[in-house]
Amino acid sequence: MSLYVRADFTVLDSMIRRLRGTPARIVHDGVEYGVYQEFGTSKMAARPAAQTAVSEIEPAYEALLEKIVTVDDPEAAIEKIARDLEGHWKAQIIQMQIIDTGDYLASIEVTPADDWGGEK
Repeated sequence: MSLYVRADFTVLDSMIRRLRGTPARIVHDGVEYGVYQEFGTSKMAARPAAQTAVSEIEPAYEALLEKIVTVDDPEAAIEKIARDLEGHWKAQIIQMQIIDTGDYLASIEVTPADDWGGEK
């Protein structure tokens, strides 16, 4: 038996291209199995660490969006929210005791949209 998985990143690449040049950050993991941890598989329950972290920082993000045009330094404000999300995501991995070699936890980082993959 063989399994073929085709990933189409067209929509993601398009979204990233739109974000270039704006004060945007992408908070991501760098391991291939992160998506399986987050959403589960047919043999493993989901461990939604990123989704839980997003829920935790959502009020701060919503407050920032309400005043983004009056913030003195929008770039710094976006960076802070992204770093908060990074920290909460890592804390969730630890709190949920997700079995990890350390690679998953260490791979979570904040990247400016201009530095993210895809065509420029």
